[in-house]
Amino acid sequence: LDFGAQKSDISRSFNIFNDGESSLEWEITYTADWIKSVSKTSGILRAGATQALVVTIDREKMLESGKYTTTIHIVSNNGSKSIQILAIGANTVLSTVRMLDVQPQGPNSMVFNAEIMNVGNPKYVECGFVYSTKSKPTIDNCMRQLLAPMSDTNIYSYVANGLEKGQTYYVRAYIINVDQISYSNNEVEFTVIDLPTFEYAGALYYVYPSIDNVDWYQAFAVCDGLTYYGYDDWYMPNYNELNAMYAQRDSIGGFGNDPYWTNVDGDMAYCIHFSWSGGTGNYEKSRENNVRCIRKN
Repeated sequence: LDFGAQKSDISRSFNIFNDGESSLEWEITYTADWIKSVSKTSGILRAGATQALVVTIDREKMLESGKYTTTIHIVSNNGSKSIQILAIGANTVLSTVRMLDVQPQGPNSMVFNAEIMNVGNPKYVECGFVYSTKSKPTIDNCMRQLLAPMSDTNIYSYVANGLEKGQTYYVRAYIINVDQISYSNNEVEFTVIDLPTFEYAGALYYVYPSIDNVDWYQAFAVCDGLTYYGYDDWYMPNYNELNAMYAQRDSIGGFGNDPYWTNVDGDMAYCIHFSWSGGTGNYEKSRENNVRCIRKN
């Protein structure tokens, strides 16, 4: 019988059932002083009969924080049974947590983030995430439970790998103290988008979808101020990065017909025509071309 932590929750019930062929003499014993009463502590139960019993606890005798446990024993002339009684102390504070944004880590990987709002009293002993393809995942019904490392900060994270491209997921944070699981009231819904990538000088770059028909100043401002999927360090590619993008254009995909800008200084900017077999040119920055914002992983 689990009484939880609510101060007003002081009663729980259970049944004794005699499935024998003769009458059953029974008696209940307990030792915890915070068990205030059991509605009946002894009796005789005829064959096939049921006895309903109510256990009442005294939360004024449970002022220390933490979990209280005890056992009620039912002894009869034909065997015995035990029932464990669980309750949370009156000064216990349950831990609470909320979800923060999720961020892409790489192909088929996402970083889950959460903030601990209250460490609890006594302090939490476990925190992590649960995710599923259905809303409101729990430890019991999730696809995966991810145990996050304990730290001295109130922010914790975990990198979830092996996610399916195009699949929509729901993730919630959880935290445990005194064996009570608290889930974040909010959940984050996300769909795995496999961002195009290319390699240059031993580094991996992510590529934002094409932004068409913008002059150089607009293109630079868009890339410099872009926040996409949790990242805010996007920028316009330089000469070498744009050439590397052209060399790997087939795997990146999504290029338009107009030239693509680079982040050069001066009145003119170097561009590559991705649709003209790699034709290049320097164009006035007032001209409308295209741009692909990038970020280095």
